[in-house]
Amino acid sequence: MVTKEPTQKKPSLLNSLARGMAAGVAGTVVMTAFQQFVEMPLTGREATTPQPT
Repeated sequence: MVTKEPTQKKPSLLNSLARGMAAGVAGTVVMTAFQQFVEMPLTGREATTPQPT
C-alpha cells in the first residue's frame, strides 16, 4: 500500500527573509557575548572601540 506524505507549504519569501535576519542577529549576539565574556578576559585584551561617555 502506498501512502502519500502530506504536502508541505513552501515558505514565503518574506518569511524566509525574516528567519534569515533573525538568525544573523542571534549569531552576532552570541559571537559578541563570547568575545567579551570569554575571549577578552582570557587574553587580557581590552576593547579598542571608544566607549561613549
